[in-house]
Amino acid sequence: ERAPDLDRDGLLDEIAHINEVNRELRSELAVLKQQYDEAINFTLKIEEYTEENKNLKKQITDSRLAVDDLRRRLQISQQTNLELSNIKEKIKENADKAHLNEISDLKIQLEIAKSENLQRELMANISHDLRTPLTMIKAYAEMIRDISGDNPDKRERHLKIIIDETDRLSSLVNDILDRSKLQAGVAEMNIESFDLSERLSGVISRFDILKEKDGMVFELQAEENIMISADITKLEQVIYNLINNAVTYAGDDNLVIVKLYRKGDGIARFEVTDHGEGISPDYLPYIWDRYYKVSERNKTHKRAKMGSGIGLSIVKGVLEQHGFAYGADSVVGEGSTFWFEAPEYGARQEQGKSMRIWRKGDKGQ
Repeated sequence: ERAPDLDRDGLLDEIAHINEVNRELRSELAVLKQQYDEAINFTLKIEEYTEENKNLKKQITDSRLAVDDLRRRLQISQQTNLELSNIKEKIKENADKAHLNEISDLKIQLEIAKSENLQRELMANISHDLRTPLTMIKAYAEMIRDISGDNPDKRERHLKIIIDETDRLSSLVNDILDRSKLQAGVAEMNIESFDLSERLSGVISRFDILKEKDGMVFELQAEENIMISADITKLEQVIYNLINNAVTYAGDDNLVIVKLYRKGDGIARFEVTDHGEGISPDYLPYIWDRYYKVSERNKTHKRAKMGSGIGLSIVKGVLEQHGFAYGADSVVGEGSTFWFEAPEYGARQEQGKSMRIWRKGDKGQ
């Protein structure tokens, strides 16, 4: 029961107020309950995330261990590959050395066989060159004894042939000796300065007999006052052999062109040109070989008109001994040019660079 002083309306208002407060409390309670649930869910999620984080950390740790293991394995693999590569390289080197040794042995055997074969050919052709003048000397000596002894003209001609063939024999023997000295490295050199331009005409004059006998023509084109330092005797032998080679293989025009000129940069160049059959490019690199003449250029041995006919190997030896550049240019069917180059000794004035040209063998010369 209520107090007697409280009226009915006031009580109702109080009840209404209490109900309103109760609703507010319930609403707040509901909010608090929702927040509590959310907190519980968040806590669960945190615990779940924590567990996942632990798993992730474990996976990261396992991954790091796996990576370290892979790195270790990779290092072992690289080291193994390096060792295998070194082993393969050593095997390859040994195989290459063995192969090279086999190739070298084969090359040596081939060179020996080739050398022996070429020496046989050389001896056969030298024997031919020796036998021919000996036969002619004997034949003409018998003719002098039996036929021309009382005929001065015939006797003179026959004696001249004997003398020429004797000179040819001497030349052959001297060339063989010179080449042997060059190959043995015992050929001495007497270096001095001289005028090469003046020396050329003297060397060419040694071929005068071919002008009279075979109609050879020698054209000299030489700049004057070209001084060089060399062994005069040996260089004249080089020039003689080159000219003689051109004479031996001259063309139908019987023309041999000899040139001497300043190439520039203090270099003098000597050239000998013929218009013969030329040399095949396949053989050109080997023309200076000592057996080339008898084995390659001319399968049928061709007897030199003068000298021994084996002079190119001597040319090579002398020029290399001097340190002079040399070579040959040739066109099949047109002819060949043999040359060498030497440093000019001292500078000459411009007025000394005149050119003199004459043809030895032309009519009226």
